[in-house]
Amino acid sequence: ADNLSEIEICYSKYMETDPFDERISMILIKAYQANKLYLKGIKVYQTLHDKLIEELGIVPGQEITDLYKQLRIEWVESSSEEIPSEDHIIKGRSKEIQQLKNNYQLFLDGNVRAIMVDGENGVGKTYMIQNAFNSTEGDNVFRLNAHCFLGEKETPLYPWNTLIFQIEEYIRKNDIEIPLSYIQVVAQFFPTFFNQPIESPMMSLDIDNRFNFRAVQNGIFRILSQIAEHSPILLVLDNFHFSDSFSRQLLALLIREINHNFMFIFTCINTLDIEMSKFISSLQKNGSLVRIHLKRFSKDDIEEIIKYRLPEINIDQNILNKIYEETAGNAFFLNELLVNYKNKGTSFDLSYDAKNILSERLYGLSNESKQILDIISLFHNYATLDLLETMLGRNSLDILDEIEELKLRSLIKEQFLHGIIQFSFTHNKMREFVKSRISPSKQKVLHNSIGYAIEKVSSKDNPNYYQHLVHHFTLGGNSIKAVTYQIYPFEDISVNMFELYPSLFSSQDLFKPDNLLEYFNTMENNLESLKDEFNNQSQYEELYTRLLLVRGRYSILSGLYPEGLISVKTSLQIDYVKNNSVYMLKSLRLMVYYGIQLYQRTLMKEYVEKGIEIAKKSENWLELALFYRLKGLYYIMSNNFEQCKIYLDQSINILETRIGNKRIRIVNIAAAYNYLGEAERKQKKFNQAIANYEHAISLCTQYNISINSTFYTNLACAYDRKKNEEKAAEAFFTASELYDNSFILMGRSVAKAHCAVYSAKQGDFKKSKIYLNQANEAVKKLGSPLEKGLLRRIQAKLLENYPNNFRGLLDEKLDFYIQDCKRLLQPFKVYEAEDIL
Repeated sequence: ADNLSEIEICYSKYMETDPFDERISMILIKAYQANKLYLKGIKVYQTLHDKLIEELGIVPGQEITDLYKQLRIEWVESSSEEIPSEDHIIKGRSKEIQQLKNNYQLFLDGNVRAIMVDGENGVGKTYMIQNAFNSTEGDNVFRLNAHCFLGEKETPLYPWNTLIFQIEEYIRKNDIEIPLSYIQVVAQFFPTFFNQPIESPMMSLDIDNRFNFRAVQNGIFRILSQIAEHSPILLVLDNFHFSDSFSRQLLALLIREINHNFMFIFTCINTLDIEMSKFISSLQKNGSLVRIHLKRFSKDDIEEIIKYRLPEINIDQNILNKIYEETAGNAFFLNELLVNYKNKGTSFDLSYDAKNILSERLYGLSNESKQILDIISLFHNYATLDLLETMLGRNSLDILDEIEELKLRSLIKEQFLHGIIQFSFTHNKMREFVKSRISPSKQKVLHNSIGYAIEKVSSKDNPNYYQHLVHHFTLGGNSIKAVTYQIYPFEDISVNMFELYPSLFSSQDLFKPDNLLEYFNTMENNLESLKDEFNNQSQYEELYTRLLLVRGRYSILSGLYPEGLISVKTSLQIDYVKNNSVYMLKSLRLMVYYGIQLYQRTLMKEYVEKGIEIAKKSENWLELALFYRLKGLYYIMSNNFEQCKIYLDQSINILETRIGNKRIRIVNIAAAYNYLGEAERKQKKFNQAIANYEHAISLCTQYNISINSTFYTNLACAYDRKKNEEKAAEAFFTASELYDNSFILMGRSVAKAHCAVYSAKQGDFKKSKIYLNQANEAVKKLGSPLEKGLLRRIQAKLLENYPNNFRGLLDEKLDFYIQDCKRLLQPFKVYEAEDIL
């Protein structure tokens, strides 16, 4: 056996360099013959035969053909391969096996049965039949077995070559008298049958001659009828979907006409061509056929099989999940994995025999079909029809014709989802096998082509759009494209999430890494290393600017100011930014955000004025509206409420008349109304303030846009000042929940601190401490002296009302919090400083 393994390995390696060398195939076939592995030897010959026909248009030589015939004779004489070994899977098919046995018993009782067992390749059809009938030796049943091969699908009555050997052997062994005329007519097509001397065998004649075929058909029919009188006949045909039309016609005749001493079983894949479908439908219509459909094993089935096959190994849930994921319940791959797991641990390398079986399924494919299969194998999940059209430069009808061939072989499955036609492998292991056969250089070219095709036809709305582009361009060796699409998704998300008034609020996976700044630095280094590969300096600077602004926006809005300032100030020095108003305005706006969060009004004013000037000059209406709103905020922070209203009104007017994007328009109009509310609240016009906040909230609700947490924070502050504790508490707790689902820092400490107050009033000091901790963390990140002063005010109130409940959080004396609050709030002249204790 060890020597056989070495021969198999050498054969596999040699075939990669010279797949047409008959001498090497003969060595392996003889090794299989010596080990009584006849079916394996037959498959090696079939593989060689198909390759020679397909590539060179010739058939194998006489010597290896004679060896092949001898192997078939020995296979018929031996039944060893038909008895399943104990190492095979026998669990998970009890229902189907019982169904087979029940039908077999009906057959023994005199009821004619034809059974079709169907399912995908590798699901275990052949083994199940062997297992169901491995104990029928004493039933005096003549069992006929044959396999149909893809390479012989067009050869008339090909599977009957094997059956004729078995029929002759049975007749001789049991001394059954068969009229010579029956033997002679069959021998016209099968010259070796009883060694009849035939001068002009029908095998060389036109089989389409209906008289010739009918003669052979009737001869076989009569001979089997004679045998059936001696003993019942069980005919098993494996992979009958590869049968020729004449074999199907003959089987149909036998099923319909033979006596009750005949039982037929054949296996098929569950995706059939038109002719095979017609054949099965015609038998089902007249009730001649029983269908048993085999599905993939469930996870519970696999767990039972593993316990039976590997009782000595403790299989935990993780390993079970891994096995189920790898095999998807396919019996063939499950058997491969368990054998490897038993011998090598978690290894799941396909054996030579498994690779050979998978390889056979690919023989005879047209070059066009192979090309499509190669392309689909490079996708993790599926390829779409429009991607294939773009890559191949062919129309969809031509491609679908090739796809049909792949579907009929159960290699590819098709689904229509969200208006898109998708193609994927029926099993991931076949995808991996096909992919492994593609040379590295060809894979590189194909991956690059896939990347360009995705750019052309796919939508950015696809959640995996950027991920797929990075994957394919990386494997395609297109480093510039790969790093470009590493940056773009961060840019798209950051401009929506890291704004003072973002249009997206939920935490995105892109911004969850603990070392995100380190990741940005890595991307910058990667980009720098590719600098000389860019077509021009401007192309490089544009991508570098995008990366700087992503990092700057994330850092500033997250309170990581040193990193943020470096990024933004670096961008302002780049020639590309100096000559591009769009990116100049983005950079200036980030500097304004920095000034807002740290309450640096002088810095704010400088960059707001620059932004307005450039936005006007470039007629960038959206940016002008944003900078007008920011100038309005500057005047609110400077307590100049008349000027504030002028700029906020101008911002709203531009948004309503110039901006077409509904989401952007509504988000920013709502933000402007929030600032109008702030202007009124700071003037203690609380009713007017509440009206503006509620208008901002209703705008977002009306257009199904997530509501900014600061709207509820400011609304709650107004209600709190009006002593409407019920509405204030409701708004503060709502704001707190919204903050938990966003990256917004502005107002977070205010909302959390007030939630601590209301939780304490409800007697829930555990929650109150959690809120107070969150407020402390938020104010540290933000760094705003105003919000720190407002937090000191709440801390003083909590300590004064609950002196013994916040030990470990409020350990300073009450006067410390009071005086620090006064110090921090004094420059801002806010009403909250008036009633400090």
